[in-house]
Amino acid sequence: MIQITQRVTTCIIIILYFIGVAKAQAPQAIPYQAAARNSAGTILPNKTIGLRFTVHDATATGTLVYKETQNATTNAIGMFIVNIGQGTAVTGTFSAINWGSGNKFMQVEFDSTATGSHYLDLGTQQLMSVPYALNAGNGVPVGTIEAFGGDTSKLPNGWLLCDGSVVSRTKYVALFAVIDSVWGTGGSTTTFRLPDARGMFLRGVTGAASNVDPDASGRWSGFNESRSGNTVGSYQSDMYVIHNHATHGSGAISGGWYLSRSNTRYSGGGGDGFGGNWGSPDYSLRTSTEGGSETRPKNIYVHYIIKY
Repeated sequence: MIQITQRVTTCIIIILYFIGVAKAQAPQAIPYQAAARNSAGTILPNKTIGLRFTVHDATATGTLVYKETQNATTNAIGMFIVNIGQGTAVTGTFSAINWGSGNKFMQVEFDSTATGSHYLDLGTQQLMSVPYALNAGNGVPVGTIEAFGGDTSKLPNGWLLCDGSVVSRTKYVALFAVIDSVWGTGGSTTTFRLPDARGMFLRGVTGAASNVDPDASGRWSGFNESRSGNTVGSYQSDMYVIHNHATHGSGAISGGWYLSRSNTRYSGGGGDGFGGNWGSPDYSLRTSTEGGSETRPKNIYVHYIIKY
């Protein structure tokens, strides 16, 4: 612990620690714990204090990428805990910090009056390995698409709905670095489009194994700006494999058949199932219409979401 004394009578003992949590519940925040005491070492119990946190890029005095303020109240022994990332943002968005790009430094300022006008700089320290779990969502890589069984109002922190929305490249820096404009740009050099998985089944890219998806080369752009062909981001419409249905043979058609041109029903009667009037030579047999409005397997609805 390091004791830092304020200009007048108050000091604060800072204890920074970072807690890893379960992957599915990882919040976009960094826990921060401290104890407040006066210059004589006496605790400051049940006191409201002000805090300001600033994240700098690359160096201790580097570009400011995020700043927030928040108040805290000490307990009976002068301790308090806050979550960096859940305060009032002054500059930037905590969820948009690209933790995986370069070093990050945290500057801490303390205001014993909680008025926001008496901040004392307590110094800046480089963030080490544990906070960078935020970049991977505690094990989930940025750009991962998963099925989500809840309503859109309950999306987990750090995830976006795969609905084809156009979002900012500067707000979602880490996600853009991974998927770029694979799914489209939204018509601007400052935005990019999210995947649109609404009503879709996901299919693995065929790559060199063209026999897995024989129509891979004919895949096209779902938004007229995303990728086409045998690569991620392309779209493929529904289809069923070429086939035919038998229309002759003993007893194959009970009671007759249909002629495709006039749809006139002729009654059968011959031993081969095709007795009766054949009609004109250019008429062909066809089976009756079956099925619904699309080709699909049994399925349930979920939301597809993407990690940013």
